[in-house]
Amino acid sequence: MVQTMKALIVDDEFHIRSGIHSSVPWSEFGVEEVEEAEDGARAIALFDEHAPDIILLDINMPGINGLEVARHIRRCSTAAQIIFLTGYDDFPKVKEALTLQASDYLLKPVTYSELMQALKKASIQAAANRKESGYMDELKRRLNTYKRAAADQHLLDFLQQRRSYQESSEFFSESGVMPGEGDIHGFLCIDIDNFEETLGKASEQGRQLDLYAFGKLAQEALESTWFTNGTPNSINGGHVLHLSESRLLVWMRLSEGDDDGIKSEAVMMGMAKQLQEVYRSYLRLSVTIGISGTTGALDKLHELHKKAIKAAEFRAVLGLCSIIPARLLEAPGSSRKNLLAKELFMLGELRAGSGVEYQGILEEWIDELKDVPLPEARMIASQLVVYATRLYVETGHELPKEAGEPLAAMSGCETIQSLAAFIRGFIAILSEQIRQTKKRPAMNMIEQAKEWIREHLSEEISLQSLAAALHMNPFYLSRLFKQETDETYLEFTTRIRFEKARELLTGSALKMHEIAALVGYKDANYFSIAFKKHQGINPTDFRKRFQ
Repeated sequence: MVQTMKALIVDDEFHIRSGIHSSVPWSEFGVEEVEEAEDGARAIALFDEHAPDIILLDINMPGINGLEVARHIRRCSTAAQIIFLTGYDDFPKVKEALTLQASDYLLKPVTYSELMQALKKASIQAAANRKESGYMDELKRRLNTYKRAAADQHLLDFLQQRRSYQESSEFFSESGVMPGEGDIHGFLCIDIDNFEETLGKASEQGRQLDLYAFGKLAQEALESTWFTNGTPNSINGGHVLHLSESRLLVWMRLSEGDDDGIKSEAVMMGMAKQLQEVYRSYLRLSVTIGISGTTGALDKLHELHKKAIKAAEFRAVLGLCSIIPARLLEAPGSSRKNLLAKELFMLGELRAGSGVEYQGILEEWIDELKDVPLPEARMIASQLVVYATRLYVETGHELPKEAGEPLAAMSGCETIQSLAAFIRGFIAILSEQIRQTKKRPAMNMIEQAKEWIREHLSEEISLQSLAAALHMNPFYLSRLFKQETDETYLEFTTRIRFEKARELLTGSALKMHEIAALVGYKDANYFSIAFKKHQGINPTDFRKRFQ
């Protein structure tokens, strides 16, 4: 009896993954579980979670490519069988694949017989390797997990003042944080928005996998910036700690130098934006991130990490998917009370899309702001910008490029006059965008989305590319599309692809590979597999039926 095994298919093209998954008789190779990953980060997370025996791995993928995934696999296991897939006959890649002990190297489009032969060879070797080294690999993986968990607990104990620095120094060294007297430290607190709705109702296996990736992606983003040499306040160390299922604490160690609050916050703001994009792209998660200040004093770290947590919790006021510097929560002077009513009026006018009606009250607000010291004026203006941005995002748009980086821009304003000029321009941009949005009914937006999809069927269509074409927020567009059409953008795209394919099959003499290309499939073999799976008949037989 063949020992049951697991497999993982890694390819950035959906139809290739699904085609291989559905066409291979996995049970003949003793495989009982088959997972799919659309990118390198997901592949690493799935490998770490499921320890598959056979990995079909595309080399050429955006971001983390197949060779990087293979190197990670080899660090964890020598028994796993890797079958490389690529569309390029690239000798350097073949050479490195061989150094990574690949089971096979197949050029796309791979024939069915080649794939079956490679899987047979890999399954036989995987079964043999299991007996020799599988147990040791699993033991090593568990020991590493326990070691990381112990280090994390010591770090948390240190931040929460349950252990002294001297007691935790060994764990600092092992975990790579290694704080010293000359270091500058800061924290990000990352909270998953609407946790119960997004992950709380998922299966236990799916939820655990996403939560593992939640922490793993943060650590990888942090480590990717460790080696930027020569830049003051660049990130050159840190650690990611799990505070709860839905909350991470990212401990960032900035390079030595003057603790410039503006520069440090800009670095941390950049990391926060990068993390939001990573979670949006790879896990389809919305997160709110609180940013602490910075300090070089180890005895202040327990206070600093609490500021990041408190800032993240302020999303109840500023809204989901926010990035919130802790300094915005600091109590302002008494002059703030005189400005609040005017701010609320302006925000109400912006929300209503009232055009120039807000400008008079804005000028009154600026006149009162001129009596406030510049540092406090910057903070008050920052709060107004954060609230206005939150309101703008609610309309379904990303912040327009012409609005720039508002918090960073305001930090560079050296006079009240320059600060006032920036606020005028920023609010004017948002006001015009919101006013234009009010003119466009939701159904009109969806019709534009459908038309764009029809015009780009031959291309790879993602939610991000569709949203960018319409100048809309991806999450808002996704919800709106489902609400107005009762199907997701992906379901609509797939349906339209095959409607177009049926039309071309019955109404033209185009060859199969030409039709495949016109409806977004780079390879005719995978188009045929996908067509049969979706329509219940292969495209050749479909064409014959209607001739």
